[in-house]
Formats: sequence, structure tokens, C-alpha cells
Amino acid sequence: MRPFTILGGLIAGFFLTMLASKVYGVTFDFSLALFVGVILGLLQGASQALNQSIEEELEIDKITGKAEYRPTGRGIISLTEGKIFAIILYVVAITCAFFIEPLFGLFISIIAFFGVFYTIPSIRAKRFFLVSNVWQGIARGMLPMFAVFAIFGNPFTSLSVSLAFVIGAWLVGVQACKDPRVDVNGV
Repeated sequence: MRPFTILGGLIAGFFLTMLASKVYGVTFDFSLALFVGVILGLLQGASQALNQSIEEELEIDKITGKAEYRPTGRGIISLTEGKIFAIILYVVAITCAFFIEPLFGLFISIIAFFGVFYTIPSIRAKRFFLVSNVWQGIARGMLPMFAVFAIFGNPFTSLSVSLAFVIGAWLVGVQACKDPRVDVNGV
């Protein structure tokens, strides 16, 4: 897991909770906001751990030089251990989310679905340029907004839908230029 990316989930969850509290006229709860941020950070960490535990990704990391600073690339942990760690993070995040609010848990489960099938070979959405970008825009941009708003009430307010589409569209563009893609035998 990369700490700064996890920090992004933490900050997003914290401030989305602050925003939703204001929109719904609920007193801001610092511990709830922090917990929501941790859940989103764990989801991001789980997706990264899973991504770095897939054989095809390890091969790409070797070519791009990223393998030398990743635990699976250096052989510190096996690909299987990385997958187990990712599963544990997903289970913890989803379980905690359901304790906060069942609808929040459902949205977190959907985000986890997007995280898993972004990388897992059965779908492996990251193989397809535009699909990959839209996939990430939905998973990281749109769904967290709806998830957090679901804690307080209707997740689909005019504000949440508007912000979700703006953030989602922004992330689609960012994904296109974030990392250069390496094509290794169609991977």
C-alpha cells in the first residue's frame, strides 16, 4: 500500500462527511468523519495491494522499474500473501461500513467490486484505455460521494449528484495522464 494514496481516501472521506453533515443539518462528528476516511483509505489500500499481487502487474512493474520498491516485486511477500492482505482490508472496510449505516456499507461494497475487477483477470478493466478511465472515475470519484451522503439520508441529492459527476469526470481525465501504460504481450 502507498501511504499517500491512502491518505487521499482518508482526507476525502473526512471532508465528504463534513460536507454531508452540513447539507443534512447534522452536527459534525469528528470521530465519524475520521472513521469514514479510514474506511475509504482501507478500500484504496486493498485495491493497491491486490493490484500489486497480480502476476501480470508484477511483470509490468519489472519492466517499468517499479518492482524494486514494492514488497511483491522484491520478494518480501508472495503474491498470495499480498492477495490475502488485500482481502483482509476489503473485509474490514466493508464490515465497518455496514456498522455505520447499511446503505453506506452497500456503496462501500460496490466500490470494492470496482477495485477488485479493475485488476482481476476475469474482467481486468484496466486493460481497456477508456473503460479503465471511466471505471476509476466512477469508483473513486462518483461512488464515494454517494456512499458518504447515504450515511445521513438520500445519497442522490442535487448537490451530491452534481459534485459526483464533476469529480468523476475530473478523475477520468487524471487517469489518462497519471501513469504511462505499458503494453506487455497484451497485458
